[in-house]
Amino acid sequence: MRHFVSNFDDNCEELTILRKFRDKFVSREDIAHYYETAPIIVDAIDKIQDNDSIYNYIYENIVNACVTAIKKGDYDF
Repeated sequence: MRHFVSNFDDNCEELTILRKFRDKFVSREDIAHYYETAPIIVDAIDKIQDNDSIYNYIYENIVNACVTAIKKGDYDF
């Protein structure tokens, strides 16, 4: 979401929903793995010339899709 800082702040609906889901359903081990791995992935994407298309894809197909599923209570998604 840092890539979209001009469109979203740290308390946007998407991050608030994802954080609540993380805190309620995600194991500590998975959270630790995320915080170890995510910066490496973001750094690699940032080095790609056309990273806007990658971040837009991630937002639409992962972030937005997950937020929509969480709002519907479709946790199996």
